Parts: sequence; C-alpha cells; structure tokens
Amino acid sequence: MVIFNLESLKRREVVKKIKRIVLEMSLKPFKKRNEKYIYDKCEKILKSWESLINSGEEISILLWVGDGSEILLWDGDLNKEINWAKYIGYCNYDFGCYPEGKYHRVNKAQLYMKNPPRLRYKELKIIISSFKKICKEKYKKKVRVGIPFDSYPEFVHDKFRYVEHPEILSGGPHTEYKTLPVVCCWKEIENVNIKVKGFSEGIKGKLPFGEFLGKQFSIFSKDFGVDYIWFSNGFGFTPYSWYHKGEIFDGEKYRIEKVKEIEKRVISFWRIFRREYKGPIEVRGTDSSVGIDIAKDAINYKKIYEVGKLKFSLPNTPWGSKDLGGEIGIYLTRLSEIPDGRIPIRFYINDPWFVANPWWDYYGGEPFDIYVPMTVSRINEKGEIEKFTDIELLTIDTEKGQVSEKQAEEVSYHIKRGIEFSPDKPGPILWVYPFNEYHSILRKPDLLNHIYFQDSFILRGISNGFPLN
Repeated sequence: MVIFNLESLKRREVVKKIKRIVLEMSLKPFKKRNEKYIYDKCEKILKSWESLINSGEEISILLWVGDGSEILLWDGDLNKEINWAKYIGYCNYDFGCYPEGKYHRVNKAQLYMKNPPRLRYKELKIIISSFKKICKEKYKKKVRVGIPFDSYPEFVHDKFRYVEHPEILSGGPHTEYKTLPVVCCWKEIENVNIKVKGFSEGIKGKLPFGEFLGKQFSIFSKDFGVDYIWFSNGFGFTPYSWYHKGEIFDGEKYRIEKVKEIEKRVISFWRIFRREYKGPIEVRGTDSSVGIDIAKDAINYKKIYEVGKLKFSLPNTPWGSKDLGGEIGIYLTRLSEIPDGRIPIRFYINDPWFVANPWWDYYGGEPFDIYVPMTVSRINEKGEIEKFTDIELLTIDTEKGQVSEKQAEEVSYHIKRGIEFSPDKPGPILWVYPFNEYHSILRKPDLLNHIYFQDSFILRGISNGFPLN
C-alpha cells in the first residue's frame, strides 16, 4: 500500500520566496547603443530569467562594466568613452602583468566581436535606468544596481593602473611570490594629473587610495543611480586573495612582526573609504577561509564588519565539485559570524571574460554544484536555523554576449528546487567555529600556524566525505 503525504505534496506546490535574486552580467549583450535597442534588450534579458525573478522579493543587477576604472576616471562628461570589458582572454599582457610560463600567456585578450560598439557614460546611464524602469513597472519589485571594483588585471587594458599609477599595486611577476599585480586597498596614489569629478584639480602629492575611490564612487553612484559597490576578488582584504601565501605567511614561516602593521593598514582602508562613501558595500572576499585569512594576511573580519558597516556576509567561492572542501569549508567559516542577517549564495554559470560556460562545459548541465551549497546552514544564538537569503548568478551572459533562455530555464528549475528543499534542521555533525578565539590570536601571533593547519585539515576532511555542517 502506498501512503501519500499530503503535507509533502503541498510543500512541492509552493516555491518559497527568498529575499533577493542578483543577476550579474557584462555589457557584451548590448551590441547596439541606441536607446530603444538597449531598453528592448534589458526587457528580453529579464524575461529570460522571469521564473527565478518571481521567486525573489527583490532584484539586483550587478553590471560588470570594466575593472572599476570607469569609476576612477568619471569626470562628469557623459560623452566620454569608457574603457569597457569587450575582450575574451587576459588583458594587460603587453604591460607585463603575467608571470613567465603561466597559462595566461596562451589566452591573450582579443575582441569578443568584430568592431564592438564603443561605450560612453551616457549609454551606461541608459542601461541602468532601463533595468530599473522595467523591474519597477513590470515586476513590481525593489531593484538595486551595483557596479564592481576589481583589483586584478584581466578585464580591460588599463594604462591608468599599470603604466601611470603602478604605486597603487602590490605583487607582480618579478616580486617575491611571482603573482599577478593587483590594486592594493591601503596603498597611496600619487600625482594624478587628470581632472576627475571628485578632484577637479587632480591630485598633487600622495592620497590614500581609499579616499580617491570612496569620493569618486560616492559621486558616480549619485550621478548614475547606482545603489552599491561590489568589491571583487579580495579587494579590501588582501592583494594575495588567490594565493596560499600572503603578507604574513611566506609558505615556510610566519612573519609575526608584521601582523599589527598589516592589520592596521587593512582597517585604515575601510575607515577612509567609509568616510567618503556612506552607501551599501558588498564583497566577494578571498579564496580562503576566515582562519587562513587571519593566519596568512592578518585579516580582522570583526573589524572589517564593524568599520565597513557591512550588511551581507561573504558568499561561497563558486568552485563546487572542483574543490568541494574548499567551497563548503570556506563558506561555513564565513557563516560562523554574519554582519546583519543577509546570507548570499553565488552560482557560477558563465564566465563572460573567457571561453568558459561552466553550466554546459564543466557541470554538463548537472545540478550538483547548485544543490551542495544550498544544504549549508548556520545555527544562531537562539538555536534557530539560518540559511541563504540571496541568490547571486555569475553571470547570465557568455563571453560572446549571449543570454540563453534555455540555460535560464534549466538553472532556474534547480535553484527553485534547492530553495524548496533547503535545510530546516541541524545536520548530524556541526562545526562550532572559534571565530572570536581565532581573532584573539592576532594579539598573540605565535599561534597563527595552528589556525592555518586547523582550517586546512577540516577543508580537506570535507573533500574526503566528512559530513560537516
């Protein structure tokens, strides 16, 4: 005899609402620049993802314009051309940004289409206003638009960073770790000769980079109706966000004499940036766990949350089956202490800067990498289960600027199913993460190696099947 559980059937009929759906995208789908084309394209893009949009209370559009230099160079001229991300492959090859013998050298940037249209600030403004108008009028939802600032060199050819102002960079092919050169948040920028909106006479002498970026984005966000900034690829944390080494750990020993200095420098950026810009900040974070970040780079999450006034915790690193222990372990450490109740999950569908469409090419259309991070939850101080509130999609367009309705349907189905069956009880084995205790070790840094080992041990345990939550 088969017994039907009516409550279970009812549950399947109702897709639970989550707080927000974030559609990340480049500007490659906009292959023409007239206003009607832009509006129609925005409408078509949103229509493709309508099923998932209806599952969220809010919508955010995160527009990957370039690398953030469009913020730094904004001078008030709407007709000025933007150096936008119209390439496939690694940019800044000619500026010596990539170490010898690395795979970057066989993926040198090329244009994504023949004669791509130029982008002026006026067209960026039209794109932002079109998305906002459609979301409000058609979907009746609160809508926010964000712009990223990325510290790495692959997005656009950028003379401002790599030729005119290399003083804001850390690392590089010829430095100690032979890394990529990236913008370091606590550096100072010197003698900016161009006139920009926040500095009408340029900059004479030195200025904290956080003040320059903060003032420029504060003006840029008001001028363009942008609601938040997204710090990408570890910006605001460390210039070694992709590496197992860092400011403190050199791969063999811990330079504990540098801990106070580096911790102070990172926090100084957040304090200075916040002085200039009062609006929302969201962050991607590093490729490491909280404990490893503390151990190798003296990153003080508690202070960053406090001084930065962050509302969102850091999302999972979207690696999934490539490194399960890495993604889930890192995500769990980030959930141990969250700034203000908002918990995002990020899923890697396409990579608009390279020939990489993970949903088809890497995952083979299988939803493992959707469902696994959706099983993660945390227990708050009241003993209640807290789980993801926001779904972020990186990105909804391909390296050729295609937005596939079929891809949207496939991904949306599995995400909605993951929302429906997300956890509501504790798992069999819980990780009581020593968030406060790890931070206290910044005051006695001779124990940093313990933190690095402990987190690494747990991450590898998860990769080998340990059922931790």
